[in-house]
Amino acid sequence: MVVSERKLLANRMNSQKARLKCTGPRDTSLTRFNATRHGLSSSLPIILPGEDEEVFEKLTIGIRDKLCPQNEIEEEIAIKIAHCIWKLRRGRTAELAIIGKYTRIEGIQWDDLLKSGYLQRIARYERRIMNQLQKLLIRIDR
Repeated sequence: MVVSERKLLANRMNSQKARLKCTGPRDTSLTRFNATRHGLSSSLPIILPGEDEEVFEKLTIGIRDKLCPQNEIEEEIAIKIAHCIWKLRRGRTAELAIIGKYTRIEGIQWDDLLKSGYLQRIARYERRIMNQLQKLLIRIDR
């Protein structure tokens, strides 16, 4: 497809404007620990305050025993499955805490809860974790 000289110049100017506007956060001191704040998007297993490391270890050992990994790759997949399950449990705990925050004597303030967007964000994280878990389980079945 042949692009006119005028269109090419306009595209170049627009891309330069976009680069100037899209520089990301200027100060990363507030954003660099987002993955560890709630642990739902972290790539590493994080034990948050209030969580029991022994329970996490029992979960990991139980999954390893159930899957009986035959090599290092299967061992790594089993550990990642344990991490996914741990994050899903954490997501359920977060949902309960958020619902508890919006619970009043007369019941749950659904309008305020839905407007907050918290449950939608947790659901989005849970979908990502479930997709990751599903891919890992497919790899185990091979």
